[in-house]
Amino acid sequence: MPPAIREGSLVFPKVPVLQAAGPLGLCQMVETSILNILGYATLVATNAARHRLAAGWKKKLFEFGARRAQGPDGALTASRYAYLGGFDGTSNVQAAYRHEIPLAGTMAHAFVSSFASFESLKPATSLLGPSFPNAVLAARDSVFKLWHEKNFSQMAKEGELAAFTAYAMTFPDGFLALVDTYNTLSSGIPNFLAVALALFQEGHTPQGIRIDSGDLAYLSREARQQFKECEEAFNFPFSALHIVVSNDLNEAAISALNDEGHEADVFGIGTNVVTCQSQPALGMVYKLVELEGKPCMKLSEDVEKTSLPTAKAAYRLYNKAGIPAIDLIQSASMPPPVCGRQLFCKDLYDDKKRCFFIPKAVEELLVLLIKDGKLLQPLESIEVCRRRCITQLQHFRADHLRLHCPTEYKPTAYATAEVFPHCRHFPEWRKRENCAKQTRKCVHQTLTRNRGEEITYTSQATTNALPFKRIEGSAVACCCRSGETCEPPATRIPTTSERCAGNQTQKPGLAVPHRAMCAACECGQCMPHSRISSVRRGISKNAGTPYPRVRACRSECRNSATMTIGSLIRHAHRRR
Repeated sequence: MPPAIREGSLVFPKVPVLQAAGPLGLCQMVETSILNILGYATLVATNAARHRLAAGWKKKLFEFGARRAQGPDGALTASRYAYLGGFDGTSNVQAAYRHEIPLAGTMAHAFVSSFASFESLKPATSLLGPSFPNAVLAARDSVFKLWHEKNFSQMAKEGELAAFTAYAMTFPDGFLALVDTYNTLSSGIPNFLAVALALFQEGHTPQGIRIDSGDLAYLSREARQQFKECEEAFNFPFSALHIVVSNDLNEAAISALNDEGHEADVFGIGTNVVTCQSQPALGMVYKLVELEGKPCMKLSEDVEKTSLPTAKAAYRLYNKAGIPAIDLIQSASMPPPVCGRQLFCKDLYDDKKRCFFIPKAVEELLVLLIKDGKLLQPLESIEVCRRRCITQLQHFRADHLRLHCPTEYKPTAYATAEVFPHCRHFPEWRKRENCAKQTRKCVHQTLTRNRGEEITYTSQATTNALPFKRIEGSAVACCCRSGETCEPPATRIPTTSERCAGNQTQKPGLAVPHRAMCAACECGQCMPHSRISSVRRGISKNAGTPYPRVRACRSECRNSATMTIGSLIRHAHRRR
C-alpha cells in the first residue's frame, strides 16, 4: 500500500491524504468507509484549529458540544479531533476516558435552580467538614460589605449560594461556578466570591466562574474588576481565578471579543465546533489514478475538478527561515528533491505561476503505514498528533493562517507532461510537449534594420507560444510543440549593448512580421499576422510608413520571459 499523511499534519488541496493499492474491486469497496472516516475527523480538526487561531495561543479552549453532535459516535469523534486541532479539553466524560483527553466542565443551570434556599442543603460527608456552610455565610457578609452601596444582600439569591456551597463541598479544588442563572453581576458573582473566600480560608483553591449569556466582554471585565478588589481586601489570589465564557461562540464571535477587549481566560465552544458551522461538509474525493501501472485521470470541464493521474509523492519545502514555502507534488517514480539543489516549480493550473526554488529543508509528507494488511509502525498517541498539529500551525506564515482574506497556499507540481498534463513547462527548458493540434509551421521572417544590417528571426504562429532558446551561430530559434526545431540561416546575433530593435521596415516581398523581437534578450511573444497587423495599424497612420521604433533591451525585459502586445504598443508610443 502506498503511503499516507501522518495524523495531525496540515494538508492543502490536491495533496493526496491517503493512497490505497490493491485489487480494483476491493479498493472501490472501501471508498465510502475511507471518506466517512477521514472527512468528518479532518473537518472537525480543521474547525478546531481555526478557533484556536482566532482565540490565540494564550487562551484555553474547551469542547462542550456532545449534546449537539451528530449522534453518540459523532460526539466521541468530535471530542477527539477537537483536542487534536488545538482544544485543551472536553466535557464529554466518555471521550476523555477513551482517548485520554483532559476533562473539563461546569455545573448546569438546572443544578443551580434546584436549590431554593440555604436550608435546602442536606447533611453530607465532605472534606471541608460540617461547619463549611457556616463559614460560607460568614464569608458572604464580609464580601457584601465591600459593595454595600450595591445592596447585594437584597439582590443575591440564597438558593444560588446554597448550590455553590454544595458544589464546593463536593469539589473543593475544582469549584467553577455558573453565575448567570439569575443575575450575573448582582447575584452570581457575589455568591461565588463568598464561597471562594471560604475555600481560600480552608486552604483550597477555587477555579473560577463561567458566564453563559449576556455581553460577554463587558461582564468579564466587570468580574475581573471585582476579583481584584476582593484580592486587595482579603489578601487571597482572586485575580488569578479563571473566567470562562460560552454562549454559541464561533470564530467571528471570538474575533469580535478580542477586538472589543475582554478578560476571559477560557472559551467554551460547543455547537459550532462539532457541527462545523462554517463548512458542514468536506469536499474530499477518492479517485482512480493508476491501473496496472498506467496513469488514469478523471476529466472535467472544470479544470480544478480534473484529477491528477499516477501514484504520487508529496514533499514540503522549507525556505532559509525554516518556514514552509511550497508543497511539491510529483510522480512517485521521480527522485525526491534534494536540499540545496534548485527545483523548477509551477502551479498545478496556472502556467504563469512558476518559479525556481532552492529548498533549505525537505519534509516527506507521505509515509508508508500499512503493507499487505500489516501495520508497519505503531499508532501514534493523541498527544503526539496534537503536538504535530500545533507545531505546524505555529511554523506557517501568519498571512496563510489569518481568518480574513488569507494568502492562498497552493501546492505546486514538478513533473513531466506524461504524468501531469496540466504542466506545459518543465525543468528541462529545451524539452517541449508534443501537441500537434496547437502547432503551426514556424515561419522565418527576415527583418531589415535601418542601418541595413540583415538579421534572421524565427517566430511561431500561435497565440500560445513557448519560450525561445538560443542556438549558437544563428539567430533565435523556437522549439515547436511538434518537436521540430527551426534553424534559420546562420546570422550574427546582436550583442547586448546594441539596440535590440530600431526603425524596422518590412522588406519587399515578405509578409508582415510576426514580432519585433530582441534577439539578444530573447524577449517577445509570437503573435499571429492579424494581431500584429492591427497593432501596426493602430500606431501608424498609413501602412507605408516604417514600423515604429521599438526598444527592448535586456535591462527592460530581464524580469519577463515574453514581451506582450500591450508592452509592444507602450514601447512603440514611448519611442515615437
